[in-house]
Amino acid sequence: MKRFLFALMLALFAAGQASAQMSDEDVIEFAKEQHEAGKSPTAILLELQKKGVKKDQLLRLKAQYESMQSEGGLSIADASAPAGVGDRMRQANGGTQTRASESDVAPIVSKTATGGMQIFGHDIFQNDKLSFEPNMNIATPASYVLGPGDEVLIDVYGTSQSSKKYPVSPEGTIIVEKIGPVHVSGLTIDEAQAKVSAKMGLHYQGSSIKLTVGQTRTVVINVLGEVINPGTYTLSAFSTVFNALYLAGGVTDIGTLRNIKVSRGGKIVSKIDVYDYIVNGRLSGNIMLQDNDAIIVGAYDALVQIDGTVKRPMYYEMKEGETLKSLLEYAGGYKSEANKSVVSVERKTDSGLTVHTVNEWDFASFVIQDGDFVGVKGIIGRYQNMVQVTGAVFYPGHYEMSNQCNSVRTLVEKAGGIKENAFTDRVVLFRMNENRKRKSMSIDLTSILSGSAPDVILENEDSLAIESDEEIVKNRKYYVYGPIVRPGSYQFVEGMTLEDAIIAAGGLKEEALLGNIEVARRLQYTDESDPTFNKKAKIYTFEVEKGLPVREGQGFILKPFDVITVKRDPEYADVTMVQITGEVKYPGNYSLRSRDERLSDLIARAGGLTDAGFAEGARFSRALTQEERERATQLLEMAHSADTIDVNKITIKNRYSVGVDLPTAMSNPGGDKDIILRNGDQIEIPQRNNTVRITGDVLYPNTIPFIEGKSPSYYINQAGGVSSRGQRSKAFIIYANGQVSRLNHGRVSTLSTIGAILITALRR
Repeated sequence: MKRFLFALMLALFAAGQASAQMSDEDVIEFAKEQHEAGKSPTAILLELQKKGVKKDQLLRLKAQYESMQSEGGLSIADASAPAGVGDRMRQANGGTQTRASESDVAPIVSKTATGGMQIFGHDIFQNDKLSFEPNMNIATPASYVLGPGDEVLIDVYGTSQSSKKYPVSPEGTIIVEKIGPVHVSGLTIDEAQAKVSAKMGLHYQGSSIKLTVGQTRTVVINVLGEVINPGTYTLSAFSTVFNALYLAGGVTDIGTLRNIKVSRGGKIVSKIDVYDYIVNGRLSGNIMLQDNDAIIVGAYDALVQIDGTVKRPMYYEMKEGETLKSLLEYAGGYKSEANKSVVSVERKTDSGLTVHTVNEWDFASFVIQDGDFVGVKGIIGRYQNMVQVTGAVFYPGHYEMSNQCNSVRTLVEKAGGIKENAFTDRVVLFRMNENRKRKSMSIDLTSILSGSAPDVILENEDSLAIESDEEIVKNRKYYVYGPIVRPGSYQFVEGMTLEDAIIAAGGLKEEALLGNIEVARRLQYTDESDPTFNKKAKIYTFEVEKGLPVREGQGFILKPFDVITVKRDPEYADVTMVQITGEVKYPGNYSLRSRDERLSDLIARAGGLTDAGFAEGARFSRALTQEERERATQLLEMAHSADTIDVNKITIKNRYSVGVDLPTAMSNPGGDKDIILRNGDQIEIPQRNNTVRITGDVLYPNTIPFIEGKSPSYYINQAGGVSSRGQRSKAFIIYANGQVSRLNHGRVSTLSTIGAILITALRR
């Protein structure tokens, strides 16, 4: 392009033809257009000759081109403007465009006004992606008012060519060469253009003068009132009210968004409703700021809450005179499930709360007041014109009740008809009563479809259930209980016999009573003429042999829901084992020979005690039965309900000790002391021990030899006596065989207490 322009200049210079007036800009623009159209420099020259370009104009353009080329390059755009202005793009000024930090915001933005619920629009000036920062390089608005600090660009075109920057001084003037000071502060761009053109036109006849704004000044404004971070801010002169509010962190929870004021020179020059921007996208009132403007954010006039089936349930700020219709629009309108016909409004008055039920046609006239709570309820979850069919039809589901679908027959037809496996002899129609409770009616669908029975008219929310043969069969079961390998419920199959049922359940266990197996049959399958018939069921009794019925039980066909009960043989008993260890001749495990075998019998079977055996110290433990465990669990639950102990720290042990008097049991077999044994019992016969142990709240817990005839006091004294915390009256003796006695009633004797005797003084 540079080569083209240079060649064009030479050609123009050589031509030197007289022509009509064309400005430099027109010549360059024409040359650019012709070059882009693909024409050669010679062709362009011929066209310019026709338009008449003067020789002196061509010489000046050539000199300008050479000057600009020596300064670092030339483009068509450069050639069209006077030299000397440089980069005309404005730079952002007015400080860093960041709002108040979160650490500033968080302590102040409490939810005192709303109890924690969000206020619509209050977060708009706290969004980092919506700063409202001005665009510095938009076309200067015609209404922009010049002031000190602005930079004015004046371009001269035509006979004279120049372009210079002029800063506006603090006095509001620019100093133009050959003209002197020109006062432009307080003038709009158009006014300044007219004034400068009038003054400079006298010296630049035959030239055009253009005034534009270069780098803009900054303005100092104040943000006051209910904002997060009120104060003084330095902003670009292109900044608006929204940008200042963003830098101040937005409004507090009691600040207004509906009536933000801008004061200039003591007068209110703008009022802003932020909701108009949020809802409608209009920036009315969001004016450019000037020096010493004050943005005033007062408290809201009315704050109301709307909840329920609206799209944005939250708090909204309302202006005086706004109605319920406006509030619903701010809330985004109704959800699909909303009841649009009526809205409930709770209002605070001086005397208390009132409730207003507002109908739909009054929404536009019902004026909202501060503190109102608006509740939008949902529709009632009930159908008004629905009937339903389920089960063995081709298209089960909900259907509209209409003239074409208002009976059982028409509903079945709408559902595509019944399937091949439908059980139509007995279908069920469910219907709502007046109290919304369902009742059922049995219908012979086979007769209705064949026309032999009248059709049944449907009502709203009727539901027709048509089962299939498979479903009916699947729900029919029979039950087997008692000493069976696998007791429980089983799927009923037509033609199943009693033998089949017993085999399917795994057969009988050894403890089954073969002479008495019962089959209970429900009322539906019994014969009322049978003399054994009763109102609940008929009981059939059979004998079995080797797990299968005999005689009349053979081939007995079961019916659905039959209950087979196998009884347990009362004479049957599992092998029970007991264990004896310690000082007996033949310790080990022994199987009990009868249900009433006793402790003395076991000692005799074990060969009796050895010479070192200590009968008085025999220890007996027994395993908990399932019944005992359940009883212990119930006691713990009762204790837990009474909050008397921490039952979580208590565990139920599998075994417990039984106090036993073995010498008496051996000397008096079959007596009260001779305990009857049961499965899992364990007996331990220790070696003889002639010591006595004294422990608890005594001065020196000790173990000392047993001395015949010594009283309990003797043994306590051997431990230094009772300590200051002990209570002698509550001391007790634990004997070697597990029995316990109070100290005042017990005695320490060689017959019953030699060995592990415990004397304890309890704490007070």
